[in-house]
Amino acid sequence: MKRNGSKKYIIIFILAVVFMQNSLLASNKLFDFASPKDPGKSLKSKLLGVVFGLGQNIQNGTSYVSCENCYFTNGLGLAYTLGVVYEQQFTGDMDSYLHHMKWGVQLLYDSKSIEANFTERTNAYFSEYDMNIPLLLKHTNDMSLSSVGITPFVTYNPLSFFFLRFGVNIDYFLQNKMKHKIELQEKTKILPNGEKVDIYIPTKNPNVKRYEYIAEEGDIRDMNKLYISFMPALGFDINLSEKILLSTSFNYVFPMTKISNYSDNFNISSWKILFEMKYNLTEGNSIYKKKKTERIYRREL
Repeated sequence: MKRNGSKKYIIIFILAVVFMQNSLLASNKLFDFASPKDPGKSLKSKLLGVVFGLGQNIQNGTSYVSCENCYFTNGLGLAYTLGVVYEQQFTGDMDSYLHHMKWGVQLLYDSKSIEANFTERTNAYFSEYDMNIPLLLKHTNDMSLSSVGITPFVTYNPLSFFFLRFGVNIDYFLQNKMKHKIELQEKTKILPNGEKVDIYIPTKNPNVKRYEYIAEEGDIRDMNKLYISFMPALGFDINLSEKILLSTSFNYVFPMTKISNYSDNFNISSWKILFEMKYNLTEGNSIYKKKKTERIYRREL
């Protein structure tokens, strides 16, 4: 009885092996394994993530305020960016050159604030001394600018860990405030008769001495709300896990439009270090490539 039982299991095992072999042969008629010579087609990478960046805003051109002969140049400010990013490969075909390229889009909130200043010497008449006294004044134009925008881009990976990116920013300004401040740089002066006197800006309270004041405050004049710029970048990809990718890049923004028409070609360029934490939405990659099926036509006689 035991021998008959053993023979039964052996027969079942042999039949199972034959069935599996026939199944594999049938599947091989439809699929081939990918190989270095014939790598087949992988699924496209689809990445979704968040963006954070820090850098510097740089003023180009000259900005004006209402006061005569007040021209502001060479302004600087802190640049920061917050947003989301989506990026996808052009193709999953590893034989195609486009396999090394991606397209994507960023939705960003940007700070474009800058501060520009200059100093001037001017003569001010003081009635209590009945004379003009030369003063050194510092003019500061503090511009608070922020925008939201969309940045479509194309990325090229010449190496698996290194990429080049080219994008176009289309921004809309949410905030465009300015504040023109004038500050005394000298608090005392020596008069021609040798007397040392205090220099300050008078107020309604004689006990309060003020050394600066706001000459103008409000919206930037003749503002262009829509702002377009070109943004090239280079960076590195770091795979933190099978699904999570960290991209760091150096980005420079070249403006293509003016911020204000009440200016001499006033716009703002910037450089930023961006960090993108992205999650790969693709489920997985196939190691098979599908064979072309052959159709057999029979001719009936």
